[in-house]
Amino acid sequence: MKNFKKILKWLSLILVGGICLILAIPYFIPLKPTLDYSESSLLFPNSKMDKIQDVNVHYRVFEPTIPKKGNVLMIHGFSGSTFSWRKNIDTLTQSGFQVVCMDLPSFGFSERKFNWNHSPENRAKLAWELTEKITPYENWHLIGHSMGASVVLTMGQMNPQKTLSIICVDGLFFNPPSNFLTRWLLNSHYVHRIGEIALQRYFAKPDKFQKILTSAYGQTPDEEALKGYLKPLMVTDAAKGILATSAQKSDFQMDYSKVLSKMLLIWGEKDTWIPLSVAQKFHEKYSIVPLKVIPNAGHCPMETHENKFNPFMLEFINR
Repeated sequence: MKNFKKILKWLSLILVGGICLILAIPYFIPLKPTLDYSESSLLFPNSKMDKIQDVNVHYRVFEPTIPKKGNVLMIHGFSGSTFSWRKNIDTLTQSGFQVVCMDLPSFGFSERKFNWNHSPENRAKLAWELTEKITPYENWHLIGHSMGASVVLTMGQMNPQKTLSIICVDGLFFNPPSNFLTRWLLNSHYVHRIGEIALQRYFAKPDKFQKILTSAYGQTPDEEALKGYLKPLMVTDAAKGILATSAQKSDFQMDYSKVLSKMLLIWGEKDTWIPLSVAQKFHEKYSIVPLKVIPNAGHCPMETHENKFNPFMLEFINR
């Protein structure tokens, strides 16, 4: 009996030791050198940084090429950045609009802030504060892609008198469900470490990331697109920042009645990330909101089918 207890004790010690060793493996895998989010070699010639709500926000301002007739704010989707709107900006500036593209905190070249409130309503407050810094007291057209649609819709509900129009591109309001365990895991140092390793050694490799971008685009991305999306992933704590944004609890309720008359939906016909059926159901429920479908486009029609997207966008904000 004594021998059995000794064997059981040693087996328990070996099991615990083995588990500890396995859990320690991520800390023995070295991380590659990374760059600070504000590193000048990463930024654009017109990049600007402003501290808002104790977080450094990266944004770019594009001035109109003819007399100004309005302002447009463009907000990217999940893991996107100001780069996502590169094929739409000229159409707006050449039509007299001042264009502001911003990177949400922990994305693009904005600061990776882990204890910041990444809820749709706090992002919306930050975006309105940014617009006040750029052009105080003026009204805005708001354009959001995918996750960014949640932000612009929330902005419209918060401040309808300053909202001229809202264009949702392959996205609607979505408040990710997040229970305590999920939030705890996504905010844990251990999960952050695994995330950084996975990003550096798998997802951020050009051949692997090309497959992800191909899925989003519905077609093979060119070299410019691949480099443009990979750049922000070179930033220190890139994975940690993305995970932190997914661990946010929010009780905000979207009231579409306040924004329906100002909304336009533009959707890719072959979007596999947020299917067209999502937009169609919304349009059936709220027929006042026009829906423009771009044939053969995937989740990012503003990039892959700009020749179809830009006229829809411009026609709506020029109403």
